[in-house]
Formats: sequence, structure tokens, C-alpha cells
Amino acid sequence: MRLTLALEADTTEDMVHALIALAGRIQRDEVTTGCWGSPSDGAIYELLTDPSMTHDAYHKALREYLDGRKASSNA
Repeated sequence: MRLTLALEADTTEDMVHALIALAGRIQRDEVTTGCWGSPSDGAIYELLTDPSMTHDAYHKALREYLDGRKASSNA
């Protein structure tokens, strides 16, 4: 999963409350792409998921990428 978030808030407390609310919405699968605004905070967000990108698949892809960079720098 990858969350891209631009969040603005009037105070630290407002930001904390906005992040907690967003976490709850993510937990309930209510977040994809969108925006919100209120008197004390606002955000633009995009949550992307790729079910095929498991922990093992990520590390395999990373190893392949790094091995490719190492090979090209040794050439």
C-alpha cells in the first residue's frame, strides 16, 4: 500500500485529529483518492494498493533492481 497525502491543519491538535480520522477510514476501506476540507484541516490523498506486492515479492524485486545496478556500474 502507498498513501500520498497533503494535509494542512491549523494546529498540532487539529492535525492529530485529522490523522486519527484518516486512519479509521483506511481501516474501514473507505479511502481511495479524494480530498476533504473542514474549518480546521484539509487534505488531498491517494491510497494505492497492489495485492500482488507481498513482502517477499517486494524484496525479490528490490534484489533484482540492486543487482542490475551493480552489474551496470561494473560494466
